Amino acid sequence: MTLQRSPFRLPQKTRSGLPEAAAEWFLGLKTIDQIYKREVNEEYTSDDFLRLVLKIFNIQHQVASGHRDSIPATGPSVIVANHPFGGIEGVALADLLLQVRPDVKVLTNELLCRIHELKELFIGVDIISTDARMKNANAIEEARKWVKEGHQLLIFPAGEVSSLDLSLRQVTDPRWRNTAARIIRQTRAKVTPVFIEGQNG
Repeated sequence: MTLQRSPFRLPQKTRSGLPEAAAEWFLGLKTIDQIYKREVNEEYTSDDFLRLVLKIFNIQHQVASGHRDSIPATGPSVIVANHPFGGIEGVALADLLLQVRPDVKVLTNELLCRIHELKELFIGVDIISTDARMKNANAIEEARKWVKEGHQLLIFPAGEVSSLDLSLRQVTDPRWRNTAARIIRQTRAKVTPVFIEGQNG
């Protein structure tokens, strides 16, 4: 049984703890925390934990166009994908990639690295702090080195969830950052673009 503090609880910064509790409720963290405490009662590998999450939320995924065989099974590989939902697509896509090869890492929000069962799967970047440049440079270098050594990296180049673009009058990813392109160019990795259909309700 895991003895880790739940990663979905916010650290208490105020004396009363009421603002933190309100934020947990508003963001849905309280519900996720309750599910985590109820369901995670043993040690899980990253693969098993991803499957557990998909099962709990009754999420099924399939390749609607193209073939799973197009995912490189060996060698330097970068998977780039849009980011319509904010989380569950990363779980589903990582699960799919791990069915093809075991050496997958995901460049993601460092807050998700608090999830004990997924810590080995993630390379975290700080998308909140204003002074995180050096820390993020180290994370990106770790990701570049991972790919250079012949492994696979999943990255969402937008760096944030799709939102309404008023000029286009549709929900879309913000302009993709050049981090993925730099890693691909420097490592000469094979690139596999993935389009995830859907949007937040």
